[in-house]
Amino acid sequence: MGKRYERDGRMPRAMELLRSMERQTVRPVYVLFGPEHRLRDALIDAICRVVVEPGWEEMNVVKFSGDPPECYLMCRTPPFGRGRRVVLCMDSQVLGGGRKDTAAAQAQDLLLRYLAQPSPYSCLVISCPVDRADQRLRVVRLLEEAETLVECGMPSTTEAMKWATEYAAGRGKRLAKDAAAYIVEGCQRRLGDVEQELDKLMLYAGDTKQLTLQEARAAGAARGVQVFELTDAVTAGNEGQAWSVLQKLLRQGEAPAMIVFMLARQLRLLWQTARLSAQGKRPATVAGILKVPVFVAGRLVEGAATIGQARLPAAFRILLEADVAIKTGQMHERQAVELATLKLCRLRVQRQ
Repeated sequence: MGKRYERDGRMPRAMELLRSMERQTVRPVYVLFGPEHRLRDALIDAICRVVVEPGWEEMNVVKFSGDPPECYLMCRTPPFGRGRRVVLCMDSQVLGGGRKDTAAAQAQDLLLRYLAQPSPYSCLVISCPVDRADQRLRVVRLLEEAETLVECGMPSTTEAMKWATEYAAGRGKRLAKDAAAYIVEGCQRRLGDVEQELDKLMLYAGDTKQLTLQEARAAGAARGVQVFELTDAVTAGNEGQAWSVLQKLLRQGEAPAMIVFMLARQLRLLWQTARLSAQGKRPATVAGILKVPVFVAGRLVEGAATIGQARLPAAFRILLEADVAIKTGQMHERQAVELATLKLCRLRVQRQ
């Protein structure tokens, strides 16, 4: 048997399983769920590489939508050539719930019957469009006992940085550690977004092998980090820089309401950082508590000192007013975020 992963009981995480797939005894069934779709796709690809004989992928990887009984018949059909077959059931209702959810009940019944006697010919991979697994469901408990329920959750910062580094290396590029942290933080650890931003950075870098933090910034990689730069500018009272970054975000298609939300998130981090700094916590400790890269924690410490904890309530009020104005239609959304940005900058000026 393969290695047993302990996290939240018997449930293996997709990242752990992906890293060790080639060393694992592949199980007859995997049920995948969770919000990180890129990780789910990567795990499915890895299962196919391990299970299916090279050259037979077109014949021995079969995809179904939903939970048709035919997918279980296919599992019991011998594969073409050597090796085994992978049967994919996408958008399955097997983790659905509710007394009136007859589709989920039927899907669970089919799977439970199959689990009692799985086929030696196939690996059945079921992908469910849910973020959480309901522990009250009998099928969930049985899948956990069999260690075949796999959570495709958000990776840690370290895992996402490693993913980014390996993605770049696979394309002949060396990604600097601070550049990886910059992109991962800006994409909020969403792996699909990380890959898109890396593609943009590599296109900008051209034949350059080393991808640096300076190039990542110049390429405009990671809009979330640009919001971080907007926060830096408003906390410093730098209206010109804040206006420039804001207009760049708007030209890139970022929604004004999302900019307000992300500014509020950054200000909340500044408020938490100010409290931790007042307790004598160092940036490395702040990074661990807030679960951000150390270089981000350093910038948060500087930003909290710049704006001052006493000004943060006023900053939150400005963003709340902008959010209400956008949602109620009192003001055009672009005008609302521009006005809020200028007001935030002037908080710093008033403090001086």
